[in-house]
Amino acid sequence: TLFRSLSESVVWWQEEMGVSFKPDWKNKDVVLAFASMIGASIVLNLATKSALQAIDIPLILSFFQLIGSFLCCVIWRPTVIEQVKLIWREKRRALIDLSVAYLVGIYMTTLSLGRLTVAFTHIIKACEPLSTVLISKVFSSVNYSGGVYLSLAVTVLGVIIASASEVAFELFGFAVAMTSNLGFGVRNVLSKILLEQERFHHSGTSSHSSIPVSTQHNTGAHVVSIHKHKIRLDNFSLFAAISLVSAVLCLPLIVCRFDIHFFLNLNRQQATSILITTFANAVYQLSTLSILQKVSTLSHALTNSLKRILIIFSSFMYFGNSASGWSLVGAGVALFGMFLYITAKDDPLTAQKTVTAPFSEKVMLSLRNVLSISLFVIFFITVLYNTSLNPSNPYI
Repeated sequence: TLFRSLSESVVWWQEEMGVSFKPDWKNKDVVLAFASMIGASIVLNLATKSALQAIDIPLILSFFQLIGSFLCCVIWRPTVIEQVKLIWREKRRALIDLSVAYLVGIYMTTLSLGRLTVAFTHIIKACEPLSTVLISKVFSSVNYSGGVYLSLAVTVLGVIIASASEVAFELFGFAVAMTSNLGFGVRNVLSKILLEQERFHHSGTSSHSSIPVSTQHNTGAHVVSIHKHKIRLDNFSLFAAISLVSAVLCLPLIVCRFDIHFFLNLNRQQATSILITTFANAVYQLSTLSILQKVSTLSHALTNSLKRILIIFSSFMYFGNSASGWSLVGAGVALFGMFLYITAKDDPLTAQKTVTAPFSEKVMLSLRNVLSISLFVIFFITVLYNTSLNPSNPYI
């Protein structure tokens, strides 16, 4: 009944708003990618929650998810190693900013799953578009329609209702989940700006650079010749680079807080949980990248909304968590607001419009650096604070 109502709502909204949600379901690769993304996401969240219940190590889980994603990217496309090297050489400052934001998003999400229920975490995660819109107002030249802001207001209202009636509400867990939204919002905006800058500068021969340029229109990847090498800046290579740098940024804390005895003393269940979360996250990320290459962003976004619904209901069945009526109402309102945001943002009648950038390029760079440093400081303080909450466990 739930899925039938959802599909009928999608069809009605398509007719009203003139948007299209028509993935090629006859294509086996598309079906497999959608199934892999949703299935891996459910397994990732349930396994992460189970692992954190057994041993509270969000930092370790985050690190292995990051390094696991990079290794899977290398297995999937071995040439990505050279691409990552060139991205680091040519786009180092932007890559570090993106990696800090992604590290904050991954760690805070993992930590929030340990502090809150899976369902409530994903209700809060429905507010991620709010962070994306607010950050984009500062760092990009995009102006959103009134429909986008209305949908975000509906989402926030749903989160407020769910939070007020949540049985297992915890302020620290709520703050951590909202911070993860900020991290992913910054990552989304800065990565989009970086890719669009490359598209602008490398769509032909730039007058500001002597680097010869060519564009591969059939793959959507931008190729820049640099000393007989080619940098392929697309979503895949950029994700691989971000994952690796995020893991490296996390490594000093791993070395300081964990010794060889920790890994030797892991039992079979704990080691298996770490491996499952690592593999599930890698499958989820690769499936998402594959889907983005095969379907429209609207189709992917709607599937992402369905994914959150399935995660919430799966967590209820798997962990046996109870939820009040108002919590379910709040979850429904938040997810409905998320659906409205997706369709309002992609509606051609209310599409986002380009306006003059709010600041000069020098000021924008300074703001980006300040935000990156602030996010890393928040990450470091959160790790220390989470440790102080449970001093008997040195491995947090």
